[in-house]
Amino acid sequence: MAKAKGDTILQALTEYDQWKETVVDLGFVPALIEYLKKLHSPLHCNRLILPGLTGSIPEKVVCAECSRPMEKFIMYRCCTD
Repeated sequence: MAKAKGDTILQALTEYDQWKETVVDLGFVPALIEYLKKLHSPLHCNRLILPGLTGSIPEKVVCAECSRPMEKFIMYRCCTD
């Protein structure tokens, strides 16, 4: 399985011609993962908002892009921008 943000996956699939030769050697998903690693920026920022009143919030959540543990914050807001 490969995972990344939607715009990164879309970019990788749009640029398939740039990495299609590696599909023959690695297979589609491993080749996609390798290309996604090349697109990954160390300056990324992911945000995951979990509802606070509808169940338990996990102690540990990992980043979908770099697999590092995410910091937990409590946020109050009145708008959904």
